[in-house]
Amino acid sequence: MRILFILFVIAHCPAVFSQTNVQAELDFQFYDPNIRLYAIGESHTDDNSDLHLGILHYLQENTQINVVILELSEEMVKIINAYVRDGNMKPQMEELLALLGNTSEENKIALINDLRKYNLSVSDDRKISVIGIDFYSSNIFHSQMKALQIIFPELKNVNRPLVQGYIVKGRKKHSSSKKGKAIVSLLIEDATENKKQYESQLGIRTTEYMRQLELIQLNYIKNWRRSDSVRESILSHNLNTIIDSNKVSVLICGAMHSLNKEHDSWFHGYPFTSMLATAKSRYPGQTFSIVTQYYDKKLFRFFGEFNLLSNPNALYFEDRTKRYEVLTKEELKQHPKADARCDMVIVQNTRWKKRKNR
Repeated sequence: MRILFILFVIAHCPAVFSQTNVQAELDFQFYDPNIRLYAIGESHTDDNSDLHLGILHYLQENTQINVVILELSEEMVKIINAYVRDGNMKPQMEELLALLGNTSEENKIALINDLRKYNLSVSDDRKISVIGIDFYSSNIFHSQMKALQIIFPELKNVNRPLVQGYIVKGRKKHSSSKKGKAIVSLLIEDATENKKQYESQLGIRTTEYMRQLELIQLNYIKNWRRSDSVRESILSHNLNTIIDSNKVSVLICGAMHSLNKEHDSWFHGYPFTSMLATAKSRYPGQTFSIVTQYYDKKLFRFFGEFNLLSNPNALYFEDRTKRYEVLTKEELKQHPKADARCDMVIVQNTRWKKRKNR
């Protein structure tokens, strides 16, 4: 029997998932029973966790979903999932989230708390899970080593100088990318040459540990900026595996991944195929891309590829009273870049100010 994963089932828990303020403000009308993947892409909208929850709750009211896919490392999200499902490993989860930076941490915590609250109210067979699709891609060496320490606590008993110095005790720090790459290579070499010693503490997780080191090493190569992006290939493979195993999935990721870009030179001027484009090709008519963004002239001057819209503030916001505007497929025709690359845009009013009675 095929297992169907469901992200949230709001009908069974109306007290937990009552309509959000965003849902009251925005009249969502995009649900389609043929869609298997809803991709929500952030594009420099830093304080919109309420918008994400509003979109998710709308989908919960219309379909059954049970998997939330996050653009985070698979091993990292296993720890988050332990908390979301059973309340376990909360300290480790909080340490990992703290490595993401303040904005990402706040947004992820809002989502995780929402999921945890739901799981507390339902039976085990109705609990939801989260899945990581990415590898740990921090550019900061110390954060990379700290994440390994949290994910693989068994390493504290691996009596190898490199492991103890760089991962367990973290007393050796380097800011140089060249030096960091060299150390990661040495850690891989050490684990390969002394595999039995690692296996005595890590057991079958030795393979997972070595895989994480290899993925960190890939982050130093920077070939995600090439047409044969290694990172995007990994994301696409993981995403397709999840879609294959689920009836409906919801992905929360960066905008460049959720846009339909197939051999598209629009991003940094090189041919780039996003994981959404790969999924769209594999599941025609079964994907839906939503991009949430605000309009920032200064930002887009340097990163023009994120400017999907043509001056949306002037077109859609007369004053500061409304925070968001949903651009339908018909309205997107006024914005050719967006129309060619996604199904819906929700733009944030940069002039919006929170009133005291909100």
